[in-house]
Amino acid sequence: MKLKLIYPKWKKLKGQTTFNLPPHGPVVFAATLPEDVDVSFTDENVEALDYDEACDLVAISMMLSTQVKRGWAIADEYRRRGKKVLFGGISTMLHAEETMEHADAVFLGESEGRMQEVIDDFRRGCLKRVYNYMTRQPAIEDVGPARRDLYKRHLYNHKGVQMVDLFHASRGCRFSCYPCAVTYLGGRIFRPRPMDKVIEDLASIDNNRLFIVDNSLAQNKQWEMGPLSRDDPLQKEVDQPHHRGRSEGARHAAQAGARVRLSGRLRHFELHPRARQALPRPRHRR
Repeated sequence: MKLKLIYPKWKKLKGQTTFNLPPHGPVVFAATLPEDVDVSFTDENVEALDYDEACDLVAISMMLSTQVKRGWAIADEYRRRGKKVLFGGISTMLHAEETMEHADAVFLGESEGRMQEVIDDFRRGCLKRVYNYMTRQPAIEDVGPARRDLYKRHLYNHKGVQMVDLFHASRGCRFSCYPCAVTYLGGRIFRPRPMDKVIEDLASIDNNRLFIVDNSLAQNKQWEMGPLSRDDPLQKEVDQPHHRGRSEGARHAAQAGARVRLSGRLRHFELHPRARQALPRPRHRR
């Protein structure tokens, strides 16, 4: 069986510098598919979509609200051609009712351990309209390495520089900061991945520049030290969103050989001892 996985394009702002990062959601989803499903991936931001490419099922992954209308248009064309279309991703969860008008099925929630059911239903010709796992998160131990082999690496360059790879070490968040939707999407419990899984995933990334996309790693101090303080140097440049003013995890990552920047609240910091001491301590709504 062949599945066509699509990440819709979105219109950039006028005058905006155009560069594209390899999208994280689609390749995390692809890793949850049964092994007998052959996946072909198109990121429409870097290459044209070929509607004539043979496939059995179409899956559209939407992260941003700016992708939604384009995703719907893609689905409408495939359905006009007689193909079944499955939607998933953050913006599908946030726009589920409207998306159902353009889909044969929508998947809501995290897909680890769930996709065998969806594929079996498709093969039997009885796809459900909605697969809703929003409040039933899978065991975090089931989250494995993403299918980064699906990337066409040469397309993710800007002025000759390879773009950063995205990576996540946890899901959920114990904070409830306005207007963040993480607690709605992933639950209000911080769910860190087991350390062996984190290191396995990190080691598989053929890129020395990473952006850790977790909402905040600074929620479990003991665990936080783990992925960022290995005895063996990471030798990677790390960007991470952080909400703790003085981060021991960031310092340990630097000691492990990583160049670290803290990102968040519209600010970027090159990590330096004096700069770290000067970082404010944000207040959180609990």
